[in-house]
Amino acid sequence: MTKVLLILNAKAATQEGLRDIVTEIQAETALDVFIPWSFEQMEGAIAQALASGATRIIAEGGDGTLNAVVNLICAPSPSATPVSPAAVSKSPPKPGSMMGC
Repeated sequence: MTKVLLILNAKAATQEGLRDIVTEIQAETALDVFIPWSFEQMEGAIAQALASGATRIIAEGGDGTLNAVVNLICAPSPSATPVSPAAVSKSPPKPGSMMGC
């Protein structure tokens, strides 16, 4: 089963219907959901997800959330496991907001 980490910023986490969508996805995928309150919390969640075998990280929020996730994956700490930039998604994509390593 594919392991996935969904990182939501606080504003994205309040979207109507999100809980139903996440519950439906969790029935078919090993999906962990994390709502960080700081960059350090996000960094820890990503490191833990990678260490436990996550193959995909999804960032839901604004450009700041996506920027933080991409930077943590593309410039990880020396002890982190490298991840392909293709494993980073933003939903829904906005023109010009997609980033790669």
